[in-house]
Amino acid sequence: MAGMSSRERALLYAKRLKESKNVNEEANKIFEEVNSLIWSKTEKPLQKEEKIKILEEVKSIIAEERKLQDGEIIVEAADNSALLDIIDLLKQKIK
Repeated sequence: MAGMSSRERALLYAKRLKESKNVNEEANKIFEEVNSLIWSKTEKPLQKEEKIKILEEVKSIIAEERKLQDGEIIVEAADNSALLDIIDLLKQKIK
């Protein structure tokens, strides 16, 4: 995983999913990226558990996303349950 920590990568993936006009297409792109990640130093692919950990972090970010509005922290009104379901499906497909 050259140049990016797991957290940074998860933040990027969460942002891409949230901003995507076609969530299923974007989810498939993210799945392919996660499934093909390699360690830059050893050039070995990430283990299944490491890939799942990234997707779990994406899910956590989306589930806990909050906004600061009028001095109060509120949970975003947008329904993220579909995104969370998609991430669960991606985790099941990881090799």
